[in-house]
Amino acid sequence: RDQGITAQELSRVKEQALTQYAQAKMDMKARASILAEDFFKAGTVKTIDRKMQEVQAVRRTDVETALRDVLSQKPVVAALGPCKGHMEPYGR
Repeated sequence: RDQGITAQELSRVKEQALTQYAQAKMDMKARASILAEDFFKAGTVKTIDRKMQEVQAVRRTDVETALRDVLSQKPVVAALGPCKGHMEPYGR
C-alpha cells in the first residue's frame, strides 16, 4: 500500500513491544533472554528501560525510512538442502 504505516498501527506495535518489555522487567528469565539477544546481535546490552525509551521515541517517518532501506535492497534467500529447480534466479 502507498500510504505507509498508520498512526494506529504504529501505536499498536509500540504498545505490544512496551508490554513485552514491562513483562520482562518482572521475569528474570525473559529479561536475561532479551539482554542476551541484544548482546549477540549488537555486541552491547541496553537496559530494559532504555529499550522502552527507544520504542516510545519511534516515529512514523523512522518506520518508513527503514522500510524504504530494506525494500531497496536485493532480496536474500538462504536454503538448506537440495533446491535445484525450485528457485528462479533473481532478476527474471
